[in-house]
Amino acid sequence: MVARGDEEDAGKAATTTKQRHPIPPLHVAARTGDLDALSALLASNHHHHHHHHHRNDAAQNNPVIKFIDERDVHGRTALHLAAWANEKAVVERLLDSGADVSVGAADGVQAIHFACMKGHLGKMLLFFIPILLLTLEF
Repeated sequence: MVARGDEEDAGKAATTTKQRHPIPPLHVAARTGDLDALSALLASNHHHHHHHHHRNDAAQNNPVIKFIDERDVHGRTALHLAAWANEKAVVERLLDSGADVSVGAADGVQAIHFACMKGHLGKMLLFFIPILLLTLEF
């Protein structure tokens, strides 16, 4: 089934779900289109973990990458919520910062599918296609 992004109003900046599960701050910023808050969270997390960051680290060992792909109670990442809400600038910033497009929500649905379900794919295509092409194996 589809991970329900419409259960919670995408424009509402709630910090907990109806079941009182905390919503990660990055997710709140992504779904509300708050690029300044999102950038500050990414920068703060990067700076906080900078001493652990090495250029040759694999994505799974990079704390910034782990933070950016943090999942909510439904298994969605900030990228899922930004794609659902048609927040193009947020999607672009998340992708530029290393968000993993292949991450599926609890039901396996990826961020690009969220964009499709909401009719935003045409607007998001330029952001997703280059990264998806890089992940293809020929």
